[in-house]
Amino acid sequence: EQAGPAHFLLGQMKRYTDPDAARFHRNEGARLLPDDKYYRALALDESESRKAIELLSEIIEADALDFGALWQRATRYQRVRHWQSMLADASRLVDRWPETGSYWSSKGIALARLHRYDEAVKAHTEAVRLRPKDPFNRLNRAETYYFLAVWSPGEASPRNLDRSIADCTKAIELDATIARAYAIRAQCHMVKVPADNERALRDSQLAMEIDPDDSIALRTRGHILTNRGEFDDALALFERAMPEDDWFDRDFYTRAKLRRISGDLERALDDNDRAVKGWPSHSWLVASRALTKRMIGDKSGALEDFEKAVSLDSFNWGLQGNLLIWDVSLTDGAVRDLQRASAALKQAEAIALQEAGEYPFSPLLADLCAGRRDTAQALEDTEKPKQRSLVAYFGGVRALSEGRSVDAATWFERAKDMPDGQEIFVELAAWQLTRLTND
Repeated sequence: EQAGPAHFLLGQMKRYTDPDAARFHRNEGARLLPDDKYYRALALDESESRKAIELLSEIIEADALDFGALWQRATRYQRVRHWQSMLADASRLVDRWPETGSYWSSKGIALARLHRYDEAVKAHTEAVRLRPKDPFNRLNRAETYYFLAVWSPGEASPRNLDRSIADCTKAIELDATIARAYAIRAQCHMVKVPADNERALRDSQLAMEIDPDDSIALRTRGHILTNRGEFDDALALFERAMPEDDWFDRDFYTRAKLRRISGDLERALDDNDRAVKGWPSHSWLVASRALTKRMIGDKSGALEDFEKAVSLDSFNWGLQGNLLIWDVSLTDGAVRDLQRASAALKQAEAIALQEAGEYPFSPLLADLCAGRRDTAQALEDTEKPKQRSLVAYFGGVRALSEGRSVDAATWFERAKDMPDGQEIFVELAAWQLTRLTND
């Protein structure tokens, strides 16, 4: 009776430093206590988390306040990415034992995965208050600040990146051997405006030196190399970053792009689906899937997703999304598709007219697509690199719609090679060029 729990305690203590020994002690504990559901659940590997959840649920059904079973089930829900269920268990633990930092941390993780970042920050802040010397509490909050800055940009974004960097630095002071601390800090430096690429590379290298197989270290380095245009090396790092149960939507989004570029479109679509499943209301994730569907040849699916992106975020996708619907609809000569193209172009022109006062680029782009403006002149009148990539790309689409394939290839080439161009149009331009070459 005493040896069984002792084995499980040893297993918990060794789970990071000696996984094989940890597994041995868990199995010994289960052998000595074959009728104890709690210890049987603890003995199950991460791959058997669903079975563990069943056993733990039976215990909780008999005793709703069995904190050990609730805590273990919340942890297992994390392994199978059932964030809402994890949040429910963590919330029950926090309500009953509000002075336990690890329960607040678990609640914060679940809230962040559900994209409720403001609430997640509050939960992690409570965890930091209760356990200020735990570096992982700092890192959980740092990661949340980072995603709050990236996915909810605005005036607070630079402050949130600074807060994330401060938490990472404090975590490193507490324990300089945690690869994740350097990795998160590297991502912050990477997305700052202007980007501090030198610090990002240095921190990502430190993370890799500490643990060459650490998943977040590998993914961070992959994101940095993706931004540098080193796509093959970036993809190789993502493919090494296993297991995927701790991946974020952004990781699947980036690997989808890398797989598209490599020509692995079916697996790219799988990554797109996983990203959208994780955050179905995020317009950029939906638009990325539309791009993959278009390249696969699923025209109706691409149109559906571009339309969904417009409906989710008209500010970012109202003009661009309608012009992409116009673009996709023009690739088939059916009357219905041409009517759809015409309607999308008219909608884009209406949006451009509304935005003309604040965004003079909008009517320029709409006039270009409608054939009222020359592409070369429009490019000359546009200064910002991202906007120039749109001009070159849609100039190519306009030329293609008029049967001028040589001119189209010229403009697609310009868009593809545009320094600091908007990535979706740089990628589309490269794909269009390949199509023209094959035709």
